[in-house]
Amino acid sequence: MLATSVRHRIAEKSAMPVDAPGQSHVEQFGVLLRQHRVAATLSQEALAERAGVSARAVSDLERGVKLRPHLETVRMLADALRLSSTDRMTLAVASRPGTAPFADDQPRPVSSSTIALTLPIPPTLLVGRSEAATRAVRLIREERVRLLTLTGPGGVGKSRLALAIGTELHDEFPDGIAWVELAPVSDPTDVADTILRALAEPEPRSVSSSQALRETLRHRRALLILDNCEHQRESTAQLVAELLPHCPDLAILATSRVSLRLTAEHLFPVEPLPVPALESDQSAESVGQSDAVKLFVLRAQSTRPGFALTEQNAPDIAAICRRLDGLPLAIELAAARVRVLTPDALLPLLDSRFRVLAGGSEDLPARHQTLHAALDWSYELLDDVLRARFRALSACAGGFTLESARAITEVSDPLALLEDLEQLVDHSLISVNPAPGDNLRFTMLETVREYGREQLALSGDDPNVRDRHAAWFLQLAETAEPELSGAHQATWLRLLDSDRDNLREALAWFHQNERREELLRLGAALWPYWSRRGGADEVRGWLDRAIDPNGSDPSTLAKSYHRLGNLAIDLGDYPRARQMFSSSLNVAESMHDQVAIANALNGLGVVASDTGDLNEARSLHGRSLAIRRKSEDKVGVARSLYNLGLVDAAVGNIASARRHLLEALEIKEYLNDAAGIAYSEWALAAIDIRESNPESARELLTRSLNVFTELGDDHGLAYDLTEAGSLALLDGDNPKAYSLILEALEIHHRLGDRLAVIANLERLALAGPAGIEMELAAMLLGATERLRASIGVPRTSIEQERISALHKDCLDELGAERFAQAFVSSSAKSTDQVIAAARELGPAFLEQ
Repeated sequence: MLATSVRHRIAEKSAMPVDAPGQSHVEQFGVLLRQHRVAATLSQEALAERAGVSARAVSDLERGVKLRPHLETVRMLADALRLSSTDRMTLAVASRPGTAPFADDQPRPVSSSTIALTLPIPPTLLVGRSEAATRAVRLIREERVRLLTLTGPGGVGKSRLALAIGTELHDEFPDGIAWVELAPVSDPTDVADTILRALAEPEPRSVSSSQALRETLRHRRALLILDNCEHQRESTAQLVAELLPHCPDLAILATSRVSLRLTAEHLFPVEPLPVPALESDQSAESVGQSDAVKLFVLRAQSTRPGFALTEQNAPDIAAICRRLDGLPLAIELAAARVRVLTPDALLPLLDSRFRVLAGGSEDLPARHQTLHAALDWSYELLDDVLRARFRALSACAGGFTLESARAITEVSDPLALLEDLEQLVDHSLISVNPAPGDNLRFTMLETVREYGREQLALSGDDPNVRDRHAAWFLQLAETAEPELSGAHQATWLRLLDSDRDNLREALAWFHQNERREELLRLGAALWPYWSRRGGADEVRGWLDRAIDPNGSDPSTLAKSYHRLGNLAIDLGDYPRARQMFSSSLNVAESMHDQVAIANALNGLGVVASDTGDLNEARSLHGRSLAIRRKSEDKVGVARSLYNLGLVDAAVGNIASARRHLLEALEIKEYLNDAAGIAYSEWALAAIDIRESNPESARELLTRSLNVFTELGDDHGLAYDLTEAGSLALLDGDNPKAYSLILEALEIHHRLGDRLAVIANLERLALAGPAGIEMELAAMLLGATERLRASIGVPRTSIEQERISALHKDCLDELGAERFAQAFVSSSAKSTDQVIAAARELGPAFLEQ
């Protein structure tokens, strides 16, 4: 009975004018809020908890202490109170005196001095845009920008952001704010009339609509929010250009997928929401910091009450948001599917995202009810030429440069192509990002790209475009290959990093169409890059699919065998490496190709060295060096000298090792081969450490470490970290040594370098009986024995001497039974488990 009485009083109060005599609007809002809360039988604390605000905020609002509550707060309170549509409207009106939103069929007359505030009440909470809204408000309020255009692709949330900006600017425009929806306008001449109707201007008029609009706004400090201007861009731009000079106190906030291209225009790109990084922590706490994830969870809760971010679903939700590029519309449509699908079930279905991301709320415009419809809207705004450009460029994965765009679109005039690209940027279908060497690089959201690929397939031009794409990136890879050991290798590495996905697309296209020769050429050209970046398994798979002893060009075949040998070494597969280098040597000898012969001998020398046949290794490298000196192949000479130096160091011939390495270093310095210089300095540092010359070693390692870091050469970085660990051992700092070697071990394991993994496990064990637990040392020794046997690589005599001494120390301390138990325990562990054990036990050791 009491609740009914209170609701009756609320209904009576709701019928009162917002600014009733004798009662301020804040008091009115507070009274209404308190009455609704009492009617719902909620305490201030209970309402605060349900609404997601503080109890202090509820108290302040009810007492009139806090002025002008944010509309988002009003919405959250209305949701928590489960108010009807009428009561929601009344509460919102009370929070904004004299600015009531009216229904479209009940326009409020406008006085001679003000216009109506016609901002729609937001149906949902705004997520992740507070910083953008603040920046936009500052531009209009403090920098007096009179035409601010929010640009971005369909579904990025321009309209919702504009609504928040308009709400925050209420006090700045005493003559009112008007929201004008231009999407339904089908006749370009009807833009001015649409705006006049939003201002509640009466008809008929004795002057033109544009003149009537100028007269209406001439002396008013007002804000027009023009939503979806792209639909009638030219007529809207013309009208805005007429209004601004004649209405000095008028400001315009526009939303558009295409800029209005006016002098007074200040563009404000609206970016997709930030998504969790792939390499970052995927825990619920970490993933939950992402605005994209917050939006997904919030919308999922509206269709599936009780849904929450958990440790189990956090990685899948993060992956969903990444797949959808952080686009709010796509995320909201995906979250709606949580009503019947769990995130892990939804994720694979996004391979067909346009079929899955449909069925949006019926109160949304048709273009926002499916992701496909949102992109259709943008695509239809393009002319035929721009549609063809957009379709062709969708073949690129991960972006493209102006040069690659020319090759793929076959536009010979770079200036004409640049103009087309600028228009696609203007339509928010591609964006511009900085690229290595100050080159322009363009990117396309994956969702937009998938739409473009669909249109490309429908056009029938897909095979031609993909052919041009693959041919361009084959040319790029073959151009880059020699540069990766030259003076500009850092620039070329970054360029290939940028186009890594495009290179994969080209490999896949050649394989799909059984273009074996091009596939071999591309895979072989990419080995120096993949070797440095990690990916040996991937490129070996492509070459294995393509190699054909009877159908390939001999030069390509010899090089491909050689690259497969290199890749096998990277992966610790020495039997296959020996087979591939032998096959390369046979083909090279049949062609009398001296360069290819020297390359194959060098590869066989590396296999012999790594598998412990050091005499054979020295002979093979000597033969390779002689051929390369005769051919005046400076790059090859430096490689052979470097490898001879490593062999000499392994047998303890330090003087010869230093001589060969210094000559190799001199040549590499002449060639400006930064990576080659760094590897030579690393090898010389290793010799200095063995010779107990720490100062020289420290200087060499510092220089090489800087180079490897700059180049992003993880192999070299890991080798340097290993020797830095050895240097720490020389200094007596066992905890530091353990930490550095463990870091190197994890890098080598990620890169798939099995021999380096074994060497680093042994180095960890050698981090010192003075500090490391003997059982851990015994377990690591057992693991290295098993791993060495698996790849057929014995220790050198120097390595064996050190390991034998450690073996004895462990046996003496643990006793035969405990030692055997720890040693054998590793046989049941994978390499991942062995490394995890070393990582888990390491912190206790490091604290000593």
